[in-house]
Amino acid sequence: MSSTAAVRVLHELKRWRTNEATESSKPSYSVFGNSTLVEIAEKMPSSIHELRLIKGIGPKKVTEYGQNVLAIVDRHRTPGGGGGGGGGGDGKPQSLYPKP
Repeated sequence: MSSTAAVRVLHELKRWRTNEATESSKPSYSVFGNSTLVEIAEKMPSSIHELRLIKGIGPKKVTEYGQNVLAIVDRHRTPGGGGGGGGGGDGKPQSLYPKP
């Protein structure tokens, strides 16, 4: 996955989170925190099991939001590329935040 794709996923996840929070009359951070959204965008999970491995996502959040999150991630997957891993071709995850 390219870092550009991760940034696009992150932006869409944040828009989705804002809408979810507004509809539920609760703060955005109670849907998912920023660090959780970043990890989702970096790892590009393709299943509920992979989503559950991300810090901040427990059974309740998977039940409530899991399918929506996976649909967002799936829209940004490269055709035939499978996504997943969040690496730059060397098997290592790329960070959304460049190192100083």
